[in-house]
Amino acid sequence: MSEDQNRARLERELFVDRDSPELKQRQRVQSRRFTRDFKALELRGGLTHVRKRPAMYLGDVYGPGKILAITEIASNSVDQFLAKKASYVSLKVEDDWIDIQDDGEGFPINVYCGDRPLSFGEDLLTHVNLASELNLLGRGEVIDRSNSWRTFGEEESFSLGEHYLTHRHSTATADHHAPHVHFSTWNGLGVAAINALCEHFVVQAWRGRELWEQRFSRGIPLCDPFLVKKGDGRGTHWRFQLDKELFEDDPIPISTLHLLFKGAACLYPGLKLIVQGRSYLSKEGLIDLCKQHSISKVRKEDQWSYQCVKDQVRIDVAAFGRAKTTYFRAYANGMHCGDGGSHLRGLIQALRTVDWTPEIAIINVLFENPEFAGPNKTKLGTVFIQDLVRDALAAPLKAHFS
Repeated sequence: MSEDQNRARLERELFVDRDSPELKQRQRVQSRRFTRDFKALELRGGLTHVRKRPAMYLGDVYGPGKILAITEIASNSVDQFLAKKASYVSLKVEDDWIDIQDDGEGFPINVYCGDRPLSFGEDLLTHVNLASELNLLGRGEVIDRSNSWRTFGEEESFSLGEHYLTHRHSTATADHHAPHVHFSTWNGLGVAAINALCEHFVVQAWRGRELWEQRFSRGIPLCDPFLVKKGDGRGTHWRFQLDKELFEDDPIPISTLHLLFKGAACLYPGLKLIVQGRSYLSKEGLIDLCKQHSISKVRKEDQWSYQCVKDQVRIDVAAFGRAKTTYFRAYANGMHCGDGGSHLRGLIQALRTVDWTPEIAIINVLFENPEFAGPNKTKLGTVFIQDLVRDALAAPLKAHFS
């Protein structure tokens, strides 16, 4: 299929009305053509390894790997809620197309980064190692992109000056936002890796009362960002289709997505998470999660929850009921730590100070310090957290039982 035919098919399939003559003229003016040379991409691209070995990045190319790809995009929308910029995240899967929407500030696809019109959004979507590039730019060093999938001319430059002036930077994530959460303990991949693994990838974002759009195929831009319309909308709309050449032809496990989003709603009370039209919203946070795991009716005095921020760490904890032994669950940056870790040890020490053995106890910590913003696998091994959590919880626990 030719590129023009592929573009025409995308026009029919995707979600924006293209009948406006003004929009068509704008697209013709802004259009940039790409020869999708996948052989060159494999030979030179920073995304080559992602496409060659997707299971190394996703764990597998079956249902769980597809779940990870979906939640990696959804995590960015949850970050918008934690930054108090969004109130909901919606997920819909239909005919192998995955739709994720939020009402946040909008992905920055219209924020340009230099003399060549390469938007910051495009750079996030096409370069795996942008976080390291941000650090180099911050130290005034020159970026070597000789191994990038697309060669830049000498007259072209890349600068994040405008971005630094218009966006808040507080961590070492790709665009320096904090905190940053994950649904999975496998890896923190970033949108660039997921984009590379998709046959079609479209992002729309409202920025300054304007709706912008950009399209990709297997990590390669099909066009420049272009203005779709003006209005009062908010948020980002991601629409993508995983590459059938890389993934096995088994269905996306929707039931698993329901379970993940139902649990995540309790980690982030007040955030509405919608899966296939069904909404999950928690008012009591971790207490609601305790109730999901409990088999007993518990008196109100045996329910305790506490939230605080201490030394750039958000601590959220709940304990529920009484028993001979306690069922513990621990989370760090949104991920379940199946093997516990230093934050769980701190919680256990704090519970001992009041001689309480609850039926269930859950702790979730979110790091606002860039050094600890990444995924933590199955166990949190950050040494200072144990004392931090114990000291933060001891006094509130004693006050509860006094």
